[in-house]
Amino acid sequence: MKTFTKLKAFVDDPNYYEKREESLRKLHIGTIDPPIVEIIKDFANLHYCFTLQSCYGHFIHKSQQNSKNIEPLSNLDKSSNIEYRIAYIAICIQNNDFGKQLYQDLKKITKIDHKYVQFGSAE
Repeated sequence: MKTFTKLKAFVDDPNYYEKREESLRKLHIGTIDPPIVEIIKDFANLHYCFTLQSCYGHFIHKSQQNSKNIEPLSNLDKSSNIEYRIAYIAICIQNNDFGKQLYQDLKKITKIDHKYVQFGSAE
């Protein structure tokens, strides 16, 4: 599974703080998938990044058609076809030392399972 393009280089953005503030104003925690609410809140507390979009990921199958469900697959009928909705958190990282350290730390998350956990730039 490959969904990302080549990593984008850091660039200076003189409007970074305005964009961050706008993003935080538009953030409605009640619309975030419950399993990732705390992660999104934690990102909101960092001055060197902000979230753009997020999704916990959802499993759709014969006995679960709700595209917003957050149920695990443990109760799944093994003969079901499964449609997996990708889980992701898209963030904007500031071009400074803190942002670059966060970038390096997040790159390490792929070690969980490099076939299914990715870090990169969405097109």
